[in-house]
Amino acid sequence: PKLTETGHLVAEEVAKRIKGSVESKETIVGDVKSGNDEDLIHIRYAALTQRGYYPDDPHKENQDDYFICGSKFGAGDGDAFFAVFDGHGDRGHDCARFAKNRLPPILAAKIKKQRAALNAKKIKAMTENKEQKPANAFHPSNWPYLDEKQYEDVCRQAHIQCNNEMHDDKNIKDFLSGTTAISVGFHAG
Repeated sequence: PKLTETGHLVAEEVAKRIKGSVESKETIVGDVKSGNDEDLIHIRYAALTQRGYYPDDPHKENQDDYFICGSKFGAGDGDAFFAVFDGHGDRGHDCARFAKNRLPPILAAKIKKQRAALNAKKIKAMTENKEQKPANAFHPSNWPYLDEKQYEDVCRQAHIQCNNEMHDDKNIKDFLSGTTAISVGFHAG
């Protein structure tokens, strides 16, 4: 890499190490079905990561990655999921990339499955009580949302499953490498 007289990276080298959003975006999370603006949160977000400079390994890959789903995560209107994966060790970049590609779909599937089960239970109770089912009762937009404990449980399960899959994947050398995941999930209701 090109360095200044004082040993710092020149601006061109710094620019090569940056990846992220071209511009910030906005999304609305919360209970969008309520029609009440007080139930909504307006969020502006962007992502930026910079590969570090290691004099002993100047071409080391960026070990950070990120995932953004600003709306309809897990089939929920007003749901969003943001995550940063900070890889560490020789193969930290592989671990971060693996988590980025696996954790969100695992979590989304677990949320959908739990919401579908809640909906089936609700419809069964309505049938037993001879209540009329709402139109489109089986459409995900009409499924009940998870409560705080249920959401926490599916998040924990998803992280454990992702970690186990990473350990089992023969293409990921995670013996002395790994990733830390920092995430924020918004779930309406």
